[in-house]
Amino acid sequence: IHDIFIEWKESARKWHPNQTWVTTKQGMGVLDSLFNPISLLVYLFPDNPFKVVWANLRRPKNWESPIAGTLEMKATSSKSKSGDDNSLTIRAEFEWDYEPSINQYRKQQPAEIWNVTFTAASISSNSSINKNTGKNHTENSTATPHTTTMRVQDGGAQVYIDDQRVTTEPTAEYIIGPEYVNLYSMFINLIQSDCRCYVDETTPRIIQEILECAEWTDSNEEYNIMLDE
Repeated sequence: IHDIFIEWKESARKWHPNQTWVTTKQGMGVLDSLFNPISLLVYLFPDNPFKVVWANLRRPKNWESPIAGTLEMKATSSKSKSGDDNSLTIRAEFEWDYEPSINQYRKQQPAEIWNVTFTAASISSNSSINKNTGKNHTENSTATPHTTTMRVQDGGAQVYIDDQRVTTEPTAEYIIGPEYVNLYSMFINLIQSDCRCYVDETTPRIIQEILECAEWTDSNEEYNIMLDE
């Protein structure tokens, strides 16, 4: 795997209605939702130190925290051989003002986009089978680079390899329901095993690094998270 793309877009009005704390500096805004995909990568690549290369964050006029942004990170394997480039490039696009139902240019898009796409490169041989001997003929054969993608969609509910779905169960009607069932099951297991806590220190550090290195764009538009009574 050499490239990872995070696309995490949802509506703050839908998932955090009337929760004005998310608009404050301490609330972290859209970066609150970015905990989800980044923690997944931290779990999958525990030996790869992540470093934020750059980040751009957009802030509404009436918010202290960001509502959208883009970023790039690098993760270099500590097991890589000297001189080998085994680094991962992670790019991300994230929005909290993503509302396709009221945007004429996005009405055909899904209500939420919670995707992580992994891209891997491999080499396939163009060697052929000798009809007379039945053996693999490699003389004058060439190696062709091949790219494979795996997309984890709907927050982890579905998996596609080269755009072909490989999961068999449908996404839950309440899409985040299974996530919370698994989360509380984990809590129960921790308590029953006398384990005091399970802490991910890496993801909060990455989120803090994004805030510290980001270039900010302040919008002249407001985004109201309060719903009418």
